[in-house]
Amino acid sequence: MTCHSCVAIIEENIGKRPGVYHVQVSLAEKKGWVIYDPQKWTSEQLAEMIDDMGFDATSVSTKDTIFEPDKDDETSSSASTNIADSDEKRQLKKCALSVEKMASATCAASIEKSISELKGVQSINVAVMFSKADVVYDSALISADEIRDSIRDLGYPSQILDDTENGYSKIDLLISGMTCASCVSRIENHVSTLRGVVSCSVALTTSSAIVEFSPEMVGPRDIIEWIQSLGFSTELASRENRLKKLGHAEEISKWRTSFLISLFFGIPTLGVMIYFHWIVQAPMHPEKQVHIFTRGLSLDNLILFVLATPVQIFGGRYFYVRSWKAIRHGSANMDVLIVLATSIAYIYSVVIILVAIILHWSYSPMTFFDVPPMLMVFISLGRWMEYKAKGQTSEALTKLMSLQAKVALLITKDKEGNIISERRIEIELVQRGDLIKVLPGENIAVDGVVVEGSSSANESFITGENMPVVKIPGNHVIGGSVNQTGLLIIEATRVGQDSTLSQIVRLVEEAQTSKVVESFI
Repeated sequence: MTCHSCVAIIEENIGKRPGVYHVQVSLAEKKGWVIYDPQKWTSEQLAEMIDDMGFDATSVSTKDTIFEPDKDDETSSSASTNIADSDEKRQLKKCALSVEKMASATCAASIEKSISELKGVQSINVAVMFSKADVVYDSALISADEIRDSIRDLGYPSQILDDTENGYSKIDLLISGMTCASCVSRIENHVSTLRGVVSCSVALTTSSAIVEFSPEMVGPRDIIEWIQSLGFSTELASRENRLKKLGHAEEISKWRTSFLISLFFGIPTLGVMIYFHWIVQAPMHPEKQVHIFTRGLSLDNLILFVLATPVQIFGGRYFYVRSWKAIRHGSANMDVLIVLATSIAYIYSVVIILVAIILHWSYSPMTFFDVPPMLMVFISLGRWMEYKAKGQTSEALTKLMSLQAKVALLITKDKEGNIISERRIEIELVQRGDLIKVLPGENIAVDGVVVEGSSSANESFITGENMPVVKIPGNHVIGGSVNQTGLLIIEATRVGQDSTLSQIVRLVEEAQTSKVVESFI
């Protein structure tokens, strides 16, 4: 076993066998304990099952234990009761979290190491490319919110993207008009009374809310209207942020700016170094130095100081922010090393020049003002190229997500079947059973069944075949496909994360996030 993922694999596969009541595996001790029915299994058979998973397992010892899973007899032994209780309370859940500002695989490894040590966390996979982490945890010991807060404490902004507890769905809302904690309490209490809502968490500082609900009983549109009935403007948090995050547009822009600033001052710095230090060789021949304003300050050192200062302040500000967060949380990364190197070189050069000026030295000392511009140029260029590569790697996933329609044309019919109203709504607000009108040339908003009209649809993103597929009443349509010729009215059957396109996106994310077992012990 190499990580907590191995532990989770063994516990999950052995624990689901009939006759196996409890499984506990320790990564540190390289041991496992299994409570099982001896009439169905032997210790050797269980060891062979683990061998089949790619791990080397041998039976060390066996011991008889009284265990009655089908009885609630209070006279049973305390050991049996404790085991049964702990097994009932053990409920493994999986949540997906966004993790921002990871610079390299070292950051991911640091997060995995710290979070895996939390009590109740079974496994964690962090994908730097997608700024995402998948965590399997015991909901009886730790919650997704606590995991998110722990990641934030490490210096990485994090949000819960998806939490599969009890099959509930979550939506992120933006709420305008809140002025104090009383507004927060009022919204939370009001939304919690809505049938089907499991929890509601409102943040005044960010004017946002996260609502967990059962999609079988209530929909996002109902929740928004419920909040709006209190007088607060409410809308869904834009999914454009997710696309922007996958493309790393912000990071690309940030590091491009840092590189251009460093390059703008770095090229003149290189020219000064070539002329004064290599051609004239002023530092080695003090008599060739040209003093400016006062003794101890040469022309080349003054120019280098002027060129290095903007780079140190503006070109390297992102390195300082990231290194400060790392140091504040008791860790060191590459940003800390870069800041140490450039700051020490810059501060030393400033101090030695001041000493030379104050003491009126006959020569200007050797300085290292060239270090910040030169180092910042290459490091910021590397970061810029890194995030561009990440954005290109995520391009396939971004294109998949862009197939999803942003809005849907919701229609309402009277008892006679006549259309009485039409309105455009955001795709996240579509609920099961809604009637959606699809015009020719539009993307079909959600998975559904055709109730009126006939047309053909391009489903090449699913089948790979460009030939149009005829759609008549009773036929199923796939969200993301293109309606080509006629007008369709469909009844939504699968919406949100249940849609075919959303499941494909999720599978691609999970496939690129999951890690293979690197070695067997």
